[in-house]
Amino acid sequence: MKINNLLLVGISSIVFLVISFFYAQRIIDFGKSYQETMHEHIEVLDFNKRLLSSKEWLANGFNSDYEWDKKRIASESLLRVAEDEYRSAINQSKYLIYISIGFFFIVFILYVRGEYFRKAMAGCLLALSICYLYIGIFTPMLEISAFSEDLTIPIELDTELVSVPISEGLNYASELTKEYTGLDLGTTDPLDYSLFKKNVVFKGRTYYFHQSKSIADLIGILFKDKNYVVAWAILAFSVLLPVLKILVTLLITFIKPFRKNSGFLIFVKVIGKWSMADVFVASSFLVFLSFNNMNVGVQNDSKVLFGLYFFLAYVVISIIASIFVWFAISRNAKIKLYELAS
Repeated sequence: MKINNLLLVGISSIVFLVISFFYAQRIIDFGKSYQETMHEHIEVLDFNKRLLSSKEWLANGFNSDYEWDKKRIASESLLRVAEDEYRSAINQSKYLIYISIGFFFIVFILYVRGEYFRKAMAGCLLALSICYLYIGIFTPMLEISAFSEDLTIPIELDTELVSVPISEGLNYASELTKEYTGLDLGTTDPLDYSLFKKNVVFKGRTYYFHQSKSIADLIGILFKDKNYVVAWAILAFSVLLPVLKILVTLLITFIKPFRKNSGFLIFVKVIGKWSMADVFVASSFLVFLSFNNMNVGVQNDSKVLFGLYFFLAYVVISIIASIFVWFAISRNAKIKLYELAS
């Protein structure tokens, strides 16, 4: 089948974006719910909440698991909810991927032998990249945490400071009372020093640190902490520049006056110099994965979340789209392929 009308691409792209943004919003909502529930789970087992809890210390003193059982049940319940929310986000992501693949093949089949094949494929891929960029910005990318398993705190009192006052106290009490009671409370045997030595064990995990952030979360935190330079850099390289590249690429691909406008072409060349900036931002998040290999005296863990995969998908799809754009406009504009690459 051969179709030369680009209007169909525009209409189908709009329909795809409407449907995909419905799923994208659900993915983002489940991602935020996962973050919030995981935060609640970590709060239950937080270092301060456990070690500053008199109830846990007393329970340890009486060899009781009552306080730990309450925390364990609450934390496990929250963890199950978080895992369900994460699975829901993954399931919605699968539906979106199926729709994306279907949209791609429909456009490919309709235009493969047509005059506007390159432009149609460019429009299709740019629509996909818009959707994936949106998800990649607002969903969590990485999760890192530091914790101890069965944290053990050795308690040992100074026997010299403890045994002498106790022995003297017993002897003094004996002198006062033995005349009336006939009981000798004094002791000549050494005290059982094991009474002053004890390992206090906080069962399960005790968390010292936990972070799960999206690009949008990170930018918000940086602005809140007044780290304006870094905040604006990440906002520019991971949000503003990618969006501008997509919009300008759409304009010069489908609207002839823009394609012939030297100002837009110069802008494309300039922005092409920053073509790997968004990839760099995504890679900078991966630096945090080195946290998993740090020897800081406690157990640590880090894992990639689905937000990073969506951002990576945007980068790859936009690069492929730039190839079709370049083939579509190369006859009319002297722009090199690398200058259009996203």
